[in-house]
This record gives sequence, C-alpha cells and structure tokens, in this order.
Amino acid sequence: MKSESGKADYIITKAEEKSRKTVDGQEYVTFEYQIKNSKEENVVVLLEHTVTDPIWEMESSTHDFELIAPHKLEFHVRIRAGKSVEVEFTYKVKHAR
Repeated sequence: MKSESGKADYIITKAEEKSRKTVDGQEYVTFEYQIKNSKEENVVVLLEHTVTDPIWEMESSTHDFELIAPHKLEFHVRIRAGKSVEVEFTYKVKHAR
C-alpha cells in the first residue's frame, strides 16, 4: 500500500479462504483476514470483502459488518498501535433447488 506522500503505509493484511466444508448437506465457507498495524498510533481499517457465491447467508463473524451491496461486506476494524487483529467470518451457501 502507498500513501499519498509516496511513503509505505504500515498496515499489513493477509487474507485466505480458511475452509469450505459441507455439513449435513449445507456448505459453509470461512474466511480469515489478519491485519497488522505497525504504526505508532491507533488506526481504523476499512476492510471490504466480496462474496462470490450467488446465494448465501452469514452464519458468524468476529466483527460487526455492513452489507453495502448484495455480495459486498464492509468491516471497520479498529487496531491499536503495534497490534494485530484477526477478522474471521463464516457464511452458508444456499443452493437453488
């Protein structure tokens, strides 16, 4: 990430699809974001995630989120100076019958 001044920002993000499993005929998808704040000040990070499955329903999330479009989630994550935060959420895929 680059700031407007051209210096590197000190926010590091790692994202992965942690699991995709079927339980009792239902498919569940879990994503995990690891966000590290290397700054010497507290920050609020805007994290956006697009769900690629056509029909879905949120099952659980470690953080509050806002649904800003039918498949777009937005998290506002507060991170203390020099700390890391993990955002994890699971949604259920609904298959058309």
